[in-house]
Amino acid sequence: MTFEDYQVAVHDTQDCLRDAGWRIDDAEVVEQGGIPQITYVSVAPKDLVEEQGEDAMDAIYDACRNINSALVEGLYVSTAASEESAEALEARIARAKEEHGPAAVECLADLGVRPPPDAAEDWWVEAAATAMTSASTDCLEVSGYLDAASVDG
Repeated sequence: MTFEDYQVAVHDTQDCLRDAGWRIDDAEVVEQGGIPQITYVSVAPKDLVEEQGEDAMDAIYDACRNINSALVEGLYVSTAASEESAEALEARIARAKEEHGPAAVECLADLGVRPPPDAAEDWWVEAAATAMTSASTDCLEVSGYLDAASVDG
């Protein structure tokens, strides 16, 4: 699934809405989690909303999206996320460990968790998971590591 396939499907949804009298504003391509995605604001005509009600407008939106792009959008995002190379993922995790590891270790120290004598360099990743269940503090999240290491980050 390519961005071009995705783009055609989203534009078909926008055209469907326009054909129903809607206005499409602020359409742009933004990168979310390293994946280019199209965002836009769809505005139903006020007179149509007053005449037919919001439920009818929701049904029009849902119909246009379901017919044209809903499945393609989901497939595009999942395909693009899974196509990230193993090297890129490993590099992002290594960067996240380097940049956010000290904060996670500090968070763990505040909870009284210290590295075992024979600890690996990244001992804190597993220790943080254990500490979260016992102390209800997620040091990986608090430190920013989760956001930096995740595909959506």
